[in-house]
Amino acid sequence: MHTESTKHWDKHFTLFALGKEFSLGGRALLLFALPLYILLETGDPLTMGSVLATSALPAILVSPIGGVMVDRLDKRKLLLLLNSTTALSLIAYLGLLQTLEIVPATVMLMTVLLTLGSLVSLTAKASVPALVPKNALIKANSFTFLLATCSSIIIPIIGGFILTTFGLFATLITSISLYLMAIVMNILTEIPGAKQEKVESWSNIIVGDMKAGIRFITKEKPEVGRAIVWINMLTCITLMPLITIALPVLVTLFFEKSETVLGVTQAIIGLGGIAGVLLMNRLYQKINMSHIRLLLLASTLALLPVCLAFIWRTNDAIIYFILVLSLFIVQGLSMMMGIICRSYFGEKAPEGMVGKVMALNWSLVILGTSLGGYLHGFLWGRFIEIPGVALLILAGLSMIAVLGAKMIRSSLSRADKSERIKSSGHG
Repeated sequence: MHTESTKHWDKHFTLFALGKEFSLGGRALLLFALPLYILLETGDPLTMGSVLATSALPAILVSPIGGVMVDRLDKRKLLLLLNSTTALSLIAYLGLLQTLEIVPATVMLMTVLLTLGSLVSLTAKASVPALVPKNALIKANSFTFLLATCSSIIIPIIGGFILTTFGLFATLITSISLYLMAIVMNILTEIPGAKQEKVESWSNIIVGDMKAGIRFITKEKPEVGRAIVWINMLTCITLMPLITIALPVLVTLFFEKSETVLGVTQAIIGLGGIAGVLLMNRLYQKINMSHIRLLLLASTLALLPVCLAFIWRTNDAIIYFILVLSLFIVQGLSMMMGIICRSYFGEKAPEGMVGKVMALNWSLVILGTSLGGYLHGFLWGRFIEIPGVALLILAGLSMIAVLGAKMIRSSLSRADKSERIKSSGHG
């Protein structure tokens, strides 16, 4: 890992970030197009949510194993292998596209996509602390989040246009091209870090490392474990599916707009993510984990105007504007929380533990996303004619995360006080 330095990063971090962006773009294009294709083909939000949720389940089990791989294997070679395998999987799927039923075929493809994508994301997150000094982690993570947010703006527009104009086949070809560009960036990137020696069988290593990771977030740094559960997991259940499930359902089924309009709408909301990243970049020295509770509370309160707009059922154009504005705010605040949490985990975990902590965090994030998929699929299938009720239920559930973040703030204060006492004792 880098030592303290005044230089934030070098060309290899830039190449790494570009490779991550191309890989993320390829995956984001499919995650936009495939669930939307299912929704348009079936007209059923529950089917859409179930496909997303079911496809993500294997990644819950794979992610902890991925954490062991990330800490013990060459991160550059791992990224290269994962992106290459994803591209080959998409090429193989193209050959089977005409012979498979759409729902089971999409579940199969998205299972591979989300499982490999979770390992790519995990490897990328664990690579950042190896590429930049600790004092630049917030800025480096802000930069990668900014690139990711640019994808969330550009990809829906591109995806909506390609899907509407040329169909699913062309969308898959575009995604493959993005993965190939990611592979080129992976080849050119060098990621420092000593590979841990393998002195026992992989099964023993995996079990031992998973136990070590769980022990770290429950015993050594329990405040990290609480942050993972109460902030990341619960947020993924309630807030994150607002963009991936609620918005497509509302735009295409409730407002009866086209895929292109949905893509543009998601791009506008994606600008909220950029606003959050830029704000975080300015406030990175003033804002930390102790402020998560306020950000969560603000995200929850941002849902109330659109709840009331749907309940009162005024002009559809006004409701649409309020919906976009509310989700714009939620997206920006979510980006800020993501940057804070990721930087906090990277700072608190020692070098040999970063991958394990990120893996456990990612497993619970995926579990939250799966549960959120089923929850949102049910709610929007049940309340599509009265969306305000579904949004009120989600806002109420989000308040549970706010209460949990309040407990975490106290836990962080005690942990920081304990560390200061230990440091003064050593001094």
